[in-house]
Amino acid sequence: TAEAAVDAAEDALRAGAPRDALDRIEVALAALDAPTDAQSWRLRARAAAVAARAGAMNGRPDPDRLQEVEAIAERLGDDVLRLRARLDRVLAWVEEGRGSEARQLAADVAEEASTRGDAVTAWEARLAIARTLNRAGQYEGALAALEALAPLDDGRDAQAAFEAASVLVRLGRYEEGLATAERCAALARAEGLRIVEVRALLCAGNAHAEQQRYADAEASYGEARRASSSAGYVHGELAARINLANLSQYRDRYEEALPEYRVAIERGAFHPQLRSAACTNLGAGLEALGRHEEAIEAYEQAATALPEEENAAGLPFVHEGLAGCYLATGDLGRALHHAEQAVEAGRRASDPYIVVGALLKVGDIHRLGGEPARGKPALEEALATAEELRLAVRVHEARVLLAEVLADLGDACSARIVLAPLDDEDGLDLWVLHRRARVLLRIGDPTARAALTQARDAFVAAADAIDDPDLLETFLRGNEELARAALRHLGRLPDELPLLDGQVPARLPRADAPLGRALTEDEQVDVIWTPSLPSDPATGEGRRERLLRLLDEATAQGAAPTSFDLAEALGVSRRTVLRDVADLREQGREIPLGR
Repeated sequence: TAEAAVDAAEDALRAGAPRDALDRIEVALAALDAPTDAQSWRLRARAAAVAARAGAMNGRPDPDRLQEVEAIAERLGDDVLRLRARLDRVLAWVEEGRGSEARQLAADVAEEASTRGDAVTAWEARLAIARTLNRAGQYEGALAALEALAPLDDGRDAQAAFEAASVLVRLGRYEEGLATAERCAALARAEGLRIVEVRALLCAGNAHAEQQRYADAEASYGEARRASSSAGYVHGELAARINLANLSQYRDRYEEALPEYRVAIERGAFHPQLRSAACTNLGAGLEALGRHEEAIEAYEQAATALPEEENAAGLPFVHEGLAGCYLATGDLGRALHHAEQAVEAGRRASDPYIVVGALLKVGDIHRLGGEPARGKPALEEALATAEELRLAVRVHEARVLLAEVLADLGDACSARIVLAPLDDEDGLDLWVLHRRARVLLRIGDPTARAALTQARDAFVAAADAIDDPDLLETFLRGNEELARAALRHLGRLPDELPLLDGQVPARLPRADAPLGRALTEDEQVDVIWTPSLPSDPATGEGRRERLLRLLDEATAQGAAPTSFDLAEALGVSRRTVLRDVADLREQGREIPLGR
C-alpha cells in the first residue's frame, strides 16, 4: 500500500539510506497521485516531505516538494504539518549552504513551536541554528547553542553530539572532539542512524588527522566511505573521499590526492560546501607542486562555490593560497591584496592561526617589494599573536621574517636579538633553519657558518630519508630554494638526486689538486652547478653574479674550477672570465680562482 511505502521510505531515511528512501517514495507518490480525502492528503504530504529530506541529504534539494507540503498544510489548515514543512526547508537550506536564511527561518520555527508547546520541533530548529553557526565558522556561538539544548534521550541526541564533536575539533580541542565523536557514533549505531554514524566517523578521522595520527584517521575515513557507499549517501562518500585525499596530501603524495579532489568536484555540483573544500585542497596540492596557474584557477573556483557569507570558514584559506601563488609567480600586487584579504577573512572567522600566517605573508611581500618598513608592523603583530597563543611553528616563522626585515632596515643588532630565542630550539623547520642562516650570514654574525651547516645537514637528512624517487623529486621541487642553498653553502646534495632546473653536472679539479701538471682521475671531482637561471639578468653584472654562483657551488663541493671551466659553463671566452674576475677583485670580492 501507499502507506506501507511511505513507512518503508521513512525507515530507510532514518537508517541512513537516502537512495533507498527515494526509490520507495516514488512508489508512494505514484499511488497518491490524486488524493481524495484528508487522510490521503496527509499521506501525500508525508511522502513529499520524505522526498525533500532525502534529496537534501544527497545534495539534490527539491523545493517543489517542500512547497507541496506547505500547500497541503494550508489546504488542511494543519499548523503542525506547516511547521514541520518549514523545518524541512531549514534543513534543505543548511545543505545548500544558505546559512543565514536557514538561521533566520529556524529561529522563527523555534519560536512558533515553543509557543505551541511543540518541544521536539523547537529543539530541532535550535539544533539547525547551531549547525548553521558551525558551518559559518562561528564555533563559539555554535558550541553555546548546543550546550543550551536539553537532552531528549532519543536519536536526536546523537545528532547534537555529532555537531558538538565537529565544533570541538574545529576549535582545536581534539581529544574532547574525538571522545564526543566516538560517543555519537555509538549512539547513532544503537538508534540505527547510519548518516549520523557516518558523520561521526568523519569527525573522528578529522580529530586523528589534526594530531597526525594518520593511520587511525585513514581507518575512520575508510569506514565512513564504505558505510556511505552502501547506504547511497553521496554527501558522506564525497566527504570521505576528500578527507582520504587530504591524508595523501599531508604525506606529500600529491599525485594520489589530485585525482580524488577532481572526482569530488565533478560529483559535488549539488554539494557546494564539499565542492568548495575540494577546490581549496586541489589548489593547495597544485601550489605545492609549483603548478601555480592551475592552483589559482582551483582557488578561484573555491571562492565562488558558495556565497561569501556562507564560506567564512573557507575563504581565509582560499585567499592565503592565492597570495602564495601570486607571490611565487612574482605578482606582488595581487599577492599583497589576497594576503590582506586573508587577514580580514581570518579575523571574521575567528581563526587566529590563519590570521598569523596571512600577516606573515603581508610582511614578507612588503619586504620583497622593497618596503621593509611597511612590512614590519604586520610581522610584529604576527609574532606577538603567535607567542600569546603558543603557536610554536608560527613563532619561529615570524622571528626569521622579522629578522630579515630588520636586516633590510640596517638594524643588525635587533635582527640578532629577534633570532636569539631560536638558538636553543630543537626540531626547527627546514625553511626556518635556512632563513635563519641566511639572515645571520647577511648581518655578519660569527655563528652564520655553523647555522648554514645545520641547515644543510637537516635538508640532506630529510632528502636521504625519502626512498620513493617520485616523492623525492616532489620534495626537492617544493624546497628548491633550500636545495640550491644546500648545494651552494658548504656541501652538496645527496648522490643521484634529480637535477633542478638550470643545474648541470661537471667534472672539475679538486680544490687540493696540485698545480702545473695534468691531473689524474683521482684529482678530479664530479659536481653539480647552475650556469644559468631564468631570473638571471642578461647584463655584464648578471654574468658576474653567475660566475660567483658557480664558484660558490664548486667550492662547496670541494672543487676549484679553472678559467676554462668557467668560460665553457658561462658560454663566453676565457678572456671575458679573467676580465670579470679582475673587476670583482677590484671591488674587494674574494675570488678563489688559482688556475
